[in-house]
Amino acid sequence: MINDNLASLSDEELKVLSSKEVIDEATLMDNDCMQTVFKDAAPTQLVLQILLQRDDLQVQSVTVNKTMKNYNMRDVYLDIYAKDKQGKIYNVEIQKDIRGTLPQRGRYYSSNIDTHEVTKGSQFQDMPETYVIFITKDDILRLGLPIYYVDRVYTNANNMLYGDEAHIWYVNGKYRANDDLGRLMQDFQCSVPNNMHYKVLADCLNEYKGGNTMGAALQEYGRRCEAKGEARGEARGEARGMLQKAIEMASKLKARHNMSDEEIAELTNLPLEKVKAITA
Repeated sequence: MINDNLASLSDEELKVLSSKEVIDEATLMDNDCMQTVFKDAAPTQLVLQILLQRDDLQVQSVTVNKTMKNYNMRDVYLDIYAKDKQGKIYNVEIQKDIRGTLPQRGRYYSSNIDTHEVTKGSQFQDMPETYVIFITKDDILRLGLPIYYVDRVYTNANNMLYGDEAHIWYVNGKYRANDDLGRLMQDFQCSVPNNMHYKVLADCLNEYKGGNTMGAALQEYGRRCEAKGEARGEARGEARGMLQKAIEMASKLKARHNMSDEEIAELTNLPLEKVKAITA
């Protein structure tokens, strides 16, 4: 019945539904969703604990979409930038396009972290251990391994580790074994929170998609507007406008198309209780 009713909706109504569809299909591999979910320490800490197989790892701080400015050189934009309580640094990149997995990119990101973390007067032996971790949608080497580890070695000395503590990893997003990492990779490409294995990630994704409100996704829409150079007030106004349009559309769907409250809630992503109050 819902599909039949779509044909009779106006362009404005379809635009709101289109935005909702994008949110409904979003996974942790999508940039906007990733920035919302991993802005807090708990989901980031869970991912790092699984990747490094360290239950004792504690994230002290996390920043999403961190910019590293470089005078007269190419700036770097990091998806997730975290520090643990031991001072180790983790840059996690969510990579859907294999073109973003070039070895030179990993090298550049790793070197930029070093440049920005080493302060004047500090000693080289005090440099923090760093991890640049690409979580890729596909298996970049097609060898079926869960993670591909990149470390410098002495090539003419039985590949003995160089020991500079700068690591670059590629996590195989296709990995589906019945273990912690396999379940994590399933969660990264799952669009339905109720089907996910890890509650911390499921709760965050549910919040982004709406849960009991449309707030998180709409706030992210506002942040995208700000990133494009729009004023903060205007961006927030547009986000509020989207919510208002969803409310107005709920009224129109009831008045013009006589949809049930359940159908309206599904189409607009408004809570059923909110829809019932609007259509009462």
